[in-house]
Amino acid sequence: MVGEASSRRKLGTKGRMISILIPVVTLSIAGLLTITFITARNIILDYGSEIVKYQAEANVKEAENWSGEILSSLTEIKNTLDFKQMDDTDTINYLATTKDRNPNMPLGVYIGASDGKLLNSFDFVPGADFVVTDRDWYKDGEQRDSFAFGEPYTDVNTGDYCITASARLKTTDGAVRVAAADVYLSEITTEVAAMKVLNTGASMLIDKNSGVILGYKDKELISKKLEAGSDNALISGIAEQLGKSNNKVFTLKDTKESYLGYLRDIEGTDWVLASYVPRSEVLSSINKLIIIVVLGSIAAIALLAFIIERVLHFVIVPIKKVTGTIEEITKGNFTIQVEVKGTNEVAIMTEDLQKFIKTMRAIIKQYYELINKLNLQAESSSEAAESLTNSAKIQSSSMQELNLTVDELAKTISEVAESASSLAQVVSQADSISRDAGTRMKETVTLSKDGKQKIDKINLYVQDVEKDIYSLEEVVEEVGISTREINDIISLIGEIATQTNLLSLNAAIEAARAGESGKGFAVVAEEIRKLAETSSEAVSRITGNIGRVNTLVDNTIKKTKESVVSIENSSTLIKETSAAFEDIFMAVNETDALVKSLSERVQEVDQVAVSVAAITQEQSAGAEEILATSAELLAAATEVTKISEVVGEDASSLALTASDLENKLEFFKL
Repeated sequence: MVGEASSRRKLGTKGRMISILIPVVTLSIAGLLTITFITARNIILDYGSEIVKYQAEANVKEAENWSGEILSSLTEIKNTLDFKQMDDTDTINYLATTKDRNPNMPLGVYIGASDGKLLNSFDFVPGADFVVTDRDWYKDGEQRDSFAFGEPYTDVNTGDYCITASARLKTTDGAVRVAAADVYLSEITTEVAAMKVLNTGASMLIDKNSGVILGYKDKELISKKLEAGSDNALISGIAEQLGKSNNKVFTLKDTKESYLGYLRDIEGTDWVLASYVPRSEVLSSINKLIIIVVLGSIAAIALLAFIIERVLHFVIVPIKKVTGTIEEITKGNFTIQVEVKGTNEVAIMTEDLQKFIKTMRAIIKQYYELINKLNLQAESSSEAAESLTNSAKIQSSSMQELNLTVDELAKTISEVAESASSLAQVVSQADSISRDAGTRMKETVTLSKDGKQKIDKINLYVQDVEKDIYSLEEVVEEVGISTREINDIISLIGEIATQTNLLSLNAAIEAARAGESGKGFAVVAEEIRKLAETSSEAVSRITGNIGRVNTLVDNTIKKTKESVVSIENSSTLIKETSAAFEDIFMAVNETDALVKSLSERVQEVDQVAVSVAAITQEQSAGAEEILATSAELLAAATEVTKISEVVGEDASSLALTASDLENKLEFFKL
């Protein structure tokens, strides 16, 4: 069964590789071609869209030239009518000249007025029911100052499709006059029908407001209105895009064909030119290329499959030989020889396989020798294990006694360590207290020093105040002297006023004696008397004020002298206080030095206590380590006893294993 399965595997290797490689290569090529075709298709569609847009723009230019030529001609006519003063006869004569301006306006220009007149050069006489102001062209033209096209209609007289362009004229009499011209669309319809996009594309001229087709290659659709729900999918698609009019190429889908379309407004009109081209025409070149590439790819895949089959054949044959060798090795046959040919990977693998066979032969021989040694070592290990078990039991007993002794020693050292730690804590607290005291003393020294400096500053301030008080005392005394001098001057003025009053009385008496001639002198004497009395009253008031000022000055001098005495006393006290602060500062400095010395002594004691605690802790740790070591040794001794017993058992098992391995090695053939 194994041989049959191996035979099937050998026969199916090449087939499986071909079944994997060919589909992978085919799919890779198909994927690359698909990506290439999609990319090329998109590029060609973009290029086709640009062509559609370019040719549509060119067609729009033709339509714009046609409409622009007509509107330009009409504008020229309007300018003449606006600026040239003409009566109705002259106007009709001028309108007759407009018939030959453009072949699309065979009737020329006509004019409708708000008074109901219709001026034309083609002998049209309106009926009684013809009202000019009710005409659509008149209403449209009345609303604009320049010519523009209206909606298309069919001429009832000729049956031709046409539109009317109209505009309002300038007048001086206030009347409304509208100029209009009927433009026949036969020429533009023919031009639009002849427009092509690429080879099979076409264009369609549409009135944007009404949706009516003005020009198209299918004459039956001319004058028909575009409807979004039309049976003609192309017409329906253009109708839907008409409302958007975004100047971008779009896609239209018919039942059998898809189209690239483009809408463009015609400048100066309400018209839109719709251009389209079948996508099949745009993609015709890429479709031919796809057919050629697909056929070439099929041929390339067939050739590649043949090459792969041949290559695999030359690769598989050496591999089959190596596989046969490996099967012999799996049966335990290491007598087989491998033939090495070539320098490729299979040859290298064959060479390595030959080295593996030689190595295995040597290893198996070494296993035979090792088995013999294992048998001998198993016997000696059994004896050594028994001896090791006895020694381990004796060592275990001794380690138990050592463990008890070390445990007592560890307890004693732990008690000493606890006492040393308590001492270190007490000393540490004392050191902390001494440091706090030192800090407080430093603060006290700082405060006393600041107090002394402040007292010294106060002493300086008091000395300055004392000097100012002395100066104030001198100034006040000078003020007293000045007030006394003023008082003397005022007294003198009072005496002068009294004498003046007496003189005025005498003058009045003398004037009375003089009679009528002395009245003027009596008046002067009376005024002098009044002035003397006023001066006397002022002197009395000034004298009273000066008296009060003198009293205040005397009081000020008295208070100033008292302040001088108080300030002298305060100065004395401040000096005494400064000396006391100096003594306190010296005492505090000495106390600070003592506290520092005490703190240093406490720190030394703290260091000694810490050292003692550390030493006792190290001894305690050492005792614990000894205790742990003795416990580990006891456990190790116990473990050695168990291991020695296991070694004895393993030695017996090893002998059995060596015997079993020797039996299995007989499977190999050397």
